[in-house]
Amino acid sequence: MVGERDTPEVVDFEFDEINTRHLADHGVTPEVVDEVLRRAPNFFNNLEDRGGTHVMLGPADDGRFYYIPIRPTATPGVSKLIAQLADPD
Repeated sequence: MVGERDTPEVVDFEFDEINTRHLADHGVTPEVVDEVLRRAPNFFNNLEDRGGTHVMLGPADDGRFYYIPIRPTATPGVSKLIAQLADPD
């Protein structure tokens, strides 16, 4: 479930060891995430109790659709993938 559709400026991603390992646990690579971004995905506001501010939803080159929670970084246009849900406590 997600919130309303939105249009955040996302032109690149910041990958680190934690979110790269989390992607790999799901059989996804940073290259696949970049493919989704290049294919003009839809962005939605994420639910308030989640770690990411937005969700990117769209297909990669293989035709599979991906649901990717993200949040902006301090660098304009660069977002970071969220590797886990926010702590509910």
